[in-house]
Amino acid sequence: MLRHVVLIKFNDSANEEMVQALAAKLDALPAAIPELVSLVHGRDAGVSGGKYSYGVFADFNSVADYQSYLQHPAHQAAGGAMMPLVADVAQLQLEY
Repeated sequence: MLRHVVLIKFNDSANEEMVQALAAKLDALPAAIPELVSLVHGRDAGVSGGKYSYGVFADFNSVADYQSYLQHPAHQAAGGAMMPLVADVAQLQLEY
């Protein structure tokens, strides 16, 4: 299994409507991309004062499935919705 983790810090111009539009695009990904095993996303719970505002966690059966996901038009659209909101982003992929 491969987990793709994206941590986003929103910029000052990101408003609630923009964040909700991003969330809607993310919600649509599992139905659109068969290689995507699971997807969880949402705002930081604020429990320990983290640096990032939002997290996206996506699981895949293989690196090849992850690479297919990256090229999928639905993923590209979600990334396009995310970029205008981003002040900082971190990502990693881990195999487990």
